[in-house]
Parts: sequence; C-alpha cells; structure tokens
Amino acid sequence: KIGDHGAGLLGGFIGGLIGMGAPVYVVYFMEKGLENKVFRANMLTILFFSYLLRLPFSASLGFIDTQMLWMASYILPAFLITVFAAQKIHVKIPEKLFKHSTNGLLALSAASLLAKTIL
Repeated sequence: KIGDHGAGLLGGFIGGLIGMGAPVYVVYFMEKGLENKVFRANMLTILFFSYLLRLPFSASLGFIDTQMLWMASYILPAFLITVFAAQKIHVKIPEKLFKHSTNGLLALSAASLLAKTIL
C-alpha cells in the first residue's frame, strides 16, 4: 500500500503530467472505504485546489488566453447549479449504489483513455 502521501504524490504527478490525476484519487479513496459524503468532499477539495493552482500557471505559459477564460465563464453557472444539485442528491444515494456507480464510471474512464491511445 502506498499510503496517503504516496497517493497524493502519484495523483499529483499524473495530474501534472497528463492533467488527469483524479482516477488515482478515486481508486485510493474507494480502497479506503470512505463514505460517499466524505469521498465527495475530499474529491472536490483536491480538484478545486489542483485546478486553482494550475490555472495561473497555464495562463502564464500561454496555454490559456482571455478568450478561453470568457468561454469557460459561460458554463460556470451550469457548473455551480450542478454542484449544488449534487450536494442535495448525493446524500440520498445508498452507499452500495454509490460505490458500484463510481467503479463503473472509473471503468468507463479507463476504457475511454485506452480507446484514445489506440485510435
């Protein structure tokens, strides 16, 4: 087992390398057996700070320009509504269904990445 620090290091490394460290955290939190509300809070916190730090660096390197930021701001209200709705809904989902759904989404994510590399 890699522990908390190892999972953070691996997730941060993969996130910095390819911009997709979330699956590492998902697998780690699922293996720890966190309740869905704790799992969700941890994921939101990690992703929030990860992207909050990544945004200025990407902008300073020219990967993100003002036009892209304006385009992203158009979807911000939908994002906030979705986060609020998910906060109300996720507490009603049984733990077992949450874990099966999360594993299913993780499998779909892996299949999508494999398909992108093959095609």
